[in-house]
Amino acid sequence: MTELQEKIAELYQQGLTAKQVGEIVGKTERTICYHLQRLGITRSHKKIDDEIFVKLWNEGKTDEEIAKYFRIAVSTIKSYRTRGERAGKFNITRYFAQEEHKLSELQKQFIFGSLLGDMSIGMNKRSKNARISLIHCQKQKELFMKKVELLGEFMGNYKLYEGILDKRTEKRYPTFKGNSKAHEEFTKIYHLFYPDRKKIITQEILDKITHPIALAYWFMDDGNSDGTIATNGFTEQEVNLLVNWLKSFWKFDCSKQKQLNNFVIHIKSGSRKQFDKLIKPYMVKSMYYKLKYT
Repeated sequence: MTELQEKIAELYQQGLTAKQVGEIVGKTERTICYHLQRLGITRSHKKIDDEIFVKLWNEGKTDEEIAKYFRIAVSTIKSYRTRGERAGKFNITRYFAQEEHKLSELQKQFIFGSLLGDMSIGMNKRSKNARISLIHCQKQKELFMKKVELLGEFMGNYKLYEGILDKRTEKRYPTFKGNSKAHEEFTKIYHLFYPDRKKIITQEILDKITHPIALAYWFMDDGNSDGTIATNGFTEQEVNLLVNWLKSFWKFDCSKQKQLNNFVIHIKSGSRKQFDKLIKPYMVKSMYYKLKYT
């Protein structure tokens, strides 16, 4: 028996799988199995408790996680769930929504701020979880891609669409569109912002927004170089909440202004330099034109 084979035999008898042994000694799983066969080493498979297997599977555990629990090879678990009387029953695609993923605090703050602006979250009848929708014109590609980057593993498919023909200009305006993957993390936020399927602003929501990145993404979506933030889609009561929040929490001097039948918010000149300084580190460069102080 060679020194390598001695090491393989020792590790395998400790309960490690052939794959795990291979990772330690720097050989492939196939090579490890070859040596074990040459050495005549076998290990009786630990019986898989079907009730426990079903419980772990329904919890969304992966083959790797279940194999680790039973201390057996991943290939054994795959065979167990796809053959015999279990064939087809567990041979399904595992969805992102079934897996345990958590938004970081910075991701939440970015999302909260964006929801004050153009971002939306929706649910359809076919999904029990919500997903985020992103839409930006081609000129705002950098902003769109930064949002994709911030969503990270939560982001789904996206692409540039040709755009519908505008009858007034007879031109098409390409648009970036994309959706996140559906996940319970977004469902929690959806119920916070859309309790009756319509976006609202409450003091509970505003109390959760504590990072400047939220202001930055709100302003990049709805802000203007003159210090105006478009809040036309909110009620007067909601705009009042936003003004009081900007004053009390962020210490900005601002006001509510009437615009046709709606209201907008204006950051007053005395606070504008402080406001721009706070949000600039979180803005994409193509949006710097909205700043007064750069």
